[in-house]
Parts: sequence; structure tokens; C-alpha cells
Amino acid sequence: MAKLLPLVFFAALLSLGGLFYMIINIDPITVAWYVFGLFVALVFLFVTSMLTIVLYTVRLRIYQRKFIDNNWYAVTSFKMALFIALFAAGATMLAILQLATLFNLAALIIAISLLAVWVYLGRRR
Repeated sequence: MAKLLPLVFFAALLSLGGLFYMIINIDPITVAWYVFGLFVALVFLFVTSMLTIVLYTVRLRIYQRKFIDNNWYAVTSFKMALFIALFAAGATMLAILQLATLFNLAALIIAISLLAVWVYLGRRR
């Protein structure tokens, strides 16, 4: 997994370029509905990939590669970044649909928290 981090960085740069293009050049009033879905997907991809790389590097600097291999750091950094990206994409989707209320954001946080608890603690090995 750690060998794939350069490709993850490349995906982050491509998604950031796509986001900038969509923000600058696309008119939100006349655009088709699936462009908003693409926007949410690009936000999810960018947040996941960049946060994975940032968490991986910070954790390697803090723990200084003690006792655990690099693949474990990469996988757990990806898992943590995935949940944060799910929240960012969900909040983006709610904002686009103009449904970003306190109740909806709290429901989103609860749903993602339950998913995180199930992923980390709920499975039997």
C-alpha cells in the first residue's frame, strides 16, 4: 500500500485541477445535475488522497518508523482519511442541495461515526 502513495498524490492533483476547473469555468445555474455529482466525487477523492498522504507523513515523523511496517501506517491513514472525506463529501452534497441544517449535519456525523465504529471494532477476525 505504501508503494501506491505517489499515485494517490497524482490523483489528488488531478482532482484538485478538476475542482478548480469546475469552480472557475462552469455556471451552476445552467449546468446538468450530474456535474454536481462529479463535483462531490472530486471533493471526496481530493480530501481522501491528500489527507492520506498528510496523515501518513505525520505519523511516520511522530513514531519514527518504530515497531510497525509502512504498509500498516498507509492503510490506517487511508481509513482515517476516508471517514473525514465521507463527511466532507456529505456536507458538500447537503450544501449543494441546500439542506445543510444542524439536524442533517448531526445525522451525517452520527452515521459516519457508527460506520467508523463498525469498521474498527465491529468485525471479528
